[in-house]
Amino acid sequence: MTDLQLHTPAPAAPLVPPAPEDPLAEATTAWLAAKKPTTRDAYRRDLRSWAQFCTQRGQHPLLARKPDADLFGAWLQDQAGPGLTAASAARRMAAVSSWYRYLVACDLHERNPFSAAERPRVDRDFSATAFLDEPSARRLITAAEQHRGITGLRDAAMVRLMLQLGIRVTEVCALNIDSLGTTAGQRTVTVHGKGGKRVVRALPPSAATTLDRYLAARDAALATAAAAATGAAASVTATETARESVPDARHPAHPLDAASGHATGPAYADNAPRPLFTTETGRPVDRTHLFKLVRRLAREAGLPHPDAITPHSLRHTFATLATERGADLDDLQDAMGHADPRTTRRYQRSARRLDRDPAHLVAAALG
Repeated sequence: MTDLQLHTPAPAAPLVPPAPEDPLAEATTAWLAAKKPTTRDAYRRDLRSWAQFCTQRGQHPLLARKPDADLFGAWLQDQAGPGLTAASAARRMAAVSSWYRYLVACDLHERNPFSAAERPRVDRDFSATAFLDEPSARRLITAAEQHRGITGLRDAAMVRLMLQLGIRVTEVCALNIDSLGTTAGQRTVTVHGKGGKRVVRALPPSAATTLDRYLAARDAALATAAAAATGAAASVTATETARESVPDARHPAHPLDAASGHATGPAYADNAPRPLFTTETGRPVDRTHLFKLVRRLAREAGLPHPDAITPHSLRHTFATLATERGADLDDLQDAMGHADPRTTRRYQRSARRLDRDPAHLVAAALG
């Protein structure tokens, strides 16, 4: 497995097939191309992790055996290595196993060394993700709403969506303007989750209001920038007209370039979806931005152990608060997009475990 074999163009760019004389690279590119963009990025990281492990052991990936796959699982959880949780290590092994299955299906390899590998045991009743209680969640929202300007409004809207709807960080980043809608007089947002699932979620009034303020401020700023660009273009055109009688006058840049949208971000085709949450340059926010945002706000809110708070913590908080408020298991499973109800129950048990610990009963008896 070389860098060439793991190389694929960026998700936004068209996939260019590699040289036909490298069938392994071609198969790897085809395997990644069939995935959704977020899955494609994750699988690319998984393959690179496997390549790194094989390089350290002096083993070629196509010569790997089951013991190599078993050791890879242990290495993934080793603090001297990636230091992943059991669940993350198991997911990474599953991704590499999927790659080998594809190679076998393409007659490029004889076996899958991960087919019988010892996967890390995942405790379905335990979640290591930190989550917030109701007062802490309110403090996080307050910290987000202290920031002014378009960026502050955007961040507050994203935090409310993650806390009040429990949507995943990748789902937040993938939202478009077209994701917003209305059904039976109720504001909605359509979320595209794992496995291509499309879920229409209710947009609570407080989240809708914060989102509307952000979009209104962003639209006003874009309109102001467009007006300024149009004025600049008109000025350049007038200057060029005045210079037409001057021999050998230099031709300036096209007068419409300033109004093409590049001053405020990348231009989008008329039929291209407009991202809902954008950076100052007009590009969609990414997961790295959201990770940094959540931890910064956790510090500003004075939450304990702020570095343990992640976007997934907000999703876990949503499930916890919904459970405490009496949400039905089926409704919560649908809202969170879980294929397996056992995953949803894990969140519920995490929320109830401390309050129902028999230690409270014994302590009350003993004083």
